[in-house]
Amino acid sequence: MITYPDKPWTNGEQFTYTTSDGSKVVGTYNSSKNAWEFTRIGVVTTNEVETINTRPTEITNPFALTDDPFTIANQQEVNWYLYDQIVALQNQITTLTN
Repeated sequence: MITYPDKPWTNGEQFTYTTSDGSKVVGTYNSSKNAWEFTRIGVVTTNEVETINTRPTEITNPFALTDDPFTIANQQEVNWYLYDQIVALQNQITTLTN
């Protein structure tokens, strides 16, 4: 459980806490959003990133992909699928970042 600093919070105020797995996280208060934003301290390693480790055996048409992420067969298709999702959710992403 995160223990936040005492109120009142000021814009840009930061605190650091240690998670149950031992990693450090910095919380920064954003007064315009009335929210805390969190950033993990340290380096992300390949042990923490899940990838599909197969190269495409043939070039596929990205427009022929299905909307089912379970049919993705290689990293190229992962990239196209994620791109399509970002485009489809652009309005919601813009709303969240404003």
